[in-house]
Amino acid sequence: MQTNKIISFLCGLLLATNAWSAKVVYLIPPNDAAWHQGSALLLVDGNKSVRLEADTILCGYFKISYAIAADSNALFMSETNTSTTKIGANGVNALTPIPFNFKRILDSLAHDTLFYNAQDSLWYANDPQLHGQCSYPFATIFYDTDAELHGAFSCDEYPNVGTSACPSTKGLTFYDPSAGKIPCLGVIPGIVLPTLGVDRKPIYSPASGCMKDSTMFNTLFRSTTGVNELVCVDLNVKQTSRGAWEFNSDSAQGFYPVDDLTSAGTALKRTAYTSVAYGTGAGSLAKDNVNSSAQNIFPANVNWSSLDTSGQTFFDLYPSQKGEFTSGSNPDVYNDAEWGSRSSAPHNRFFCSESHGSFVYNPSQKWYFRSSDDLWVFINNKIAVDLGGMHLSAPGAVSLDTLGLVAGNSYPVDMFHCNRRNVMSDFRFSTNMYVPTSSSLYYEQTGNTYVFEKTVNASASCGALIVGGTRYTIDGSTLKDLVFRLVDSQGQTFDGNPSTVSLDSNLSLGSTLYGGITASAGKIVLDPIKLQGLSDGRYKIVAFQTSAPTIKVSISFSVSAGASKLANATPKGSATALGGQLSMVINGELQVPVTMRFSAIKVFDLQGHEIAELSKGTERIRQPSFANSIVILHPMN
Repeated sequence: MQTNKIISFLCGLLLATNAWSAKVVYLIPPNDAAWHQGSALLLVDGNKSVRLEADTILCGYFKISYAIAADSNALFMSETNTSTTKIGANGVNALTPIPFNFKRILDSLAHDTLFYNAQDSLWYANDPQLHGQCSYPFATIFYDTDAELHGAFSCDEYPNVGTSACPSTKGLTFYDPSAGKIPCLGVIPGIVLPTLGVDRKPIYSPASGCMKDSTMFNTLFRSTTGVNELVCVDLNVKQTSRGAWEFNSDSAQGFYPVDDLTSAGTALKRTAYTSVAYGTGAGSLAKDNVNSSAQNIFPANVNWSSLDTSGQTFFDLYPSQKGEFTSGSNPDVYNDAEWGSRSSAPHNRFFCSESHGSFVYNPSQKWYFRSSDDLWVFINNKIAVDLGGMHLSAPGAVSLDTLGLVAGNSYPVDMFHCNRRNVMSDFRFSTNMYVPTSSSLYYEQTGNTYVFEKTVNASASCGALIVGGTRYTIDGSTLKDLVFRLVDSQGQTFDGNPSTVSLDSNLSLGSTLYGGITASAGKIVLDPIKLQGLSDGRYKIVAFQTSAPTIKVSISFSVSAGASKLANATPKGSATALGGQLSMVINGELQVPVTMRFSAIKVFDLQGHEIAELSKGTERIRQPSFANSIVILHPMN
């Protein structure tokens, strides 16, 4: 027999063998956005969560070394969506998942390394080569400029402070020649208003006094002849072993993404230095080293480069305050011995940037940032991270649980960054959110009504749709090729006619489908309570344009009208051990999911009685005696 053959999953029918050593289990999660959010967990015996490690070589896989002496029951689930992503022996669509008995499975299959493909509910002895994603391009629009072209930039170099230091100014000017001082050094919140503008750009706050006027600020993020040059660059976001998505300029010894530009004026290279590592500073938490909030949070003599239990450095958790990070001693969180050993090289170090994307909110999502000079991050059009000002690399973080978002809904994110003075350019973010920067669809929810819109900016990679360097919004009702599909968690598509199942049918517009879904131009009205004709399980209404089918947004919901019948049933015979897939029978016709692989399928009712058997190649069976019911399918290999 082939070594890479599929091993049939006969959970509960497998006999336990002798004690066993540690084995490696790989989870290949469903092809669903919820599983791009952070790591995967193993819920053991209903009360213990064990983190799986994201494999950075076998992209898209999670792994765990598993060894226990006694039987344990376990479920897989996503770290950021533990309530709706639990996967057990009865597949990804089950509202009441049946736990795996891992010891019995692994003992009986007698392999040290096993792979579980959750999409198909199948075990493999060897890698089935279903590799997914462990990096993605984060398309970012850069406005390259120079301190001699824009008065909000400075040629000043640390440790000097407070002067422009440029030989001349050819473009906009700001500094008072008699004073020659730079305003707003250090972290300065409030340079921008807390709400994003209608053009999805930040709005300058004159009360901050950090710019000459709004015109000067606006040219930071708008293409302006004689002041800046616009270019799109893909930042490579990678998945860490903890399942987080991270971009870290430290791996390149600084953040200089437009070094390859050669335009006269904007692409001028100036001296820049490598970063200084974080450390213990002066060796204590004296008041002249860190702010009072940090003293209350962290122990004395903390090494700011060390990791906490969440995998973040203590520096990432530092509560930055107004006026900090003007120099290496304010606050002193560095390995001070490195200040004198920095290497230097010429770099194009004056630029601003913007990125736009969308994400699906799930509880427990967090986003950590580091930025030298200004960083403003807007989530759902409101400021979430405010690190404005000219400063050394400063940390900022946001827990999305504090923003009043609705779990399962899609929200826009808009990020703006400038490197205006710092000679140690640094930019990093780490998050358990998956934030593609494509031109994206999203919706705004009011009650049961979902209104769709589309934002247009640089494409997922910089194969670039840049409209004057701006980003704009399109009303979904004007998108003539916007379609909706109803999909279950196995990937099967329903076209709205309860008597048929189609793999590629769109929902009809203008009529109510399944009693609770009404689709119209750019809008969905979903009332789960009124749904009829769908079996218990998890579903999504997927919206996309036929001209751009890879750009999608989903509304997730569950159908549980029959859940009580399933939960209260007392399975008999072998049904307790089947771990098969639930399926619905409509008008006497049972259809087998296309993802199910089998040489034969036995069909059981919810009480465990065998009521039919399908031979290989059979896709349907007519059996009027169990019409309009829910049954369990079990593959026999």
